[in-house]
Amino acid sequence: MPKPLHLNTVALAGNVFTEPQAGQGPKSPWLRFRLVFDERLGKNADGSAHTHANFIDCIVFGPYAEALERGGLSKGEHVVLMGHLHMSSWTDKDSGKSRSSIGLIVERIERDRGSWGASMEDALVELLAEGDL
Repeated sequence: MPKPLHLNTVALAGNVFTEPQAGQGPKSPWLRFRLVFDERLGKNADGSAHTHANFIDCIVFGPYAEALERGGLSKGEHVVLMGHLHMSSWTDKDSGKSRSSIGLIVERIERDRGSWGASMEDALVELLAEGDL
């Protein structure tokens, strides 16, 4: 049975944009990468899809991070991520200004191994039907 997800679970489908970077924290290993996914904004005058690329920093912790590192998660790979959002705040060392960003703490990754339907949206629908969200 999958690990229980947080009440405020987010699901995103997209491509791994950066090569995952692994490290060891004080309590557990981690794997960090950036995801890119398109937001559909309608259609252009010529009828083609009008999209906007969105980027979000993602991090996986613990044995799952180790397994993904060993399993070769790589840049360009299609994935569906489930997890929860986390806001980080800090002071910029150069400007002294407050900064913040929102990232995704990943609790589950479904990797596209060519077994899913025609699109990542189909994969997300399958995961929802399985009751994982």
